[in-house]
Amino acid sequence: MDWKNILLFISTGASIGLAFFIFFYDSKNRMNMFFSVSLLLAGVWSGAIALFRAASDPTIMNVWFDSFYYLAAFIAVAFYYFARSFPYEIKGVSKTENIINGALLVVLSGMIYFWGIATEIVYSKNFDHDVVFNFFVYVPYVLFFIYFVSKSFIELSRKMAKATTYSKKLIKIVFFSTLVAFAAGIIFDLIIPFTTYRYIWVGPYFTMITVFIIVKYVFIKKLN
Repeated sequence: MDWKNILLFISTGASIGLAFFIFFYDSKNRMNMFFSVSLLLAGVWSGAIALFRAASDPTIMNVWFDSFYYLAAFIAVAFYYFARSFPYEIKGVSKTENIINGALLVVLSGMIYFWGIATEIVYSKNFDHDVVFNFFVYVPYVLFFIYFVSKSFIELSRKMAKATTYSKKLIKIVFFSTLVAFAAGIIFDLIIPFTTYRYIWVGPYFTMITVFIIVKYVFIKKLN
């Protein structure tokens, strides 16, 4: 098996394992719940990319291809709700905003399902399949992802400006570590694919490093 895929599967196992650990430690805590969901989605996303790269059958390739775009969209939304609740919730998300967020997610999912993000996937024996995008779907997808990620960091920035010393330290850890991970994801999984699809495996590695940083310096220290 390709070494890149092996690392992607390791990332999958680690993320899912940590997701269950954090969730079951305190499942009633909204912050834990949303971070666990983000971790779980990130783990499955990493695995879906590996399975796409390993696939050779056109139908299976399309299934895994669409799957990891669905998952990434849900990750962006789940992270936004985590940002609203971490390390405390200033004001709950309004019912109107929840409806709008849900509607945007449903519309985007429908576009992916009915029209697809790719018009063609070109098989490669070296696991580096290339993709021809359906820009009618891909451009709204990119805007959707950046919209929710931007809202998340705006929320964290506001909290960081008002937080006390200890809370500010925790927010800074989450802010800068996830900023690097999302920047890598946007560059390697959204922007560079406009020209080549060879580097989609890079983004999940940054996510895995970020997960370990946050779990170690935020959640494990909190548990101790």
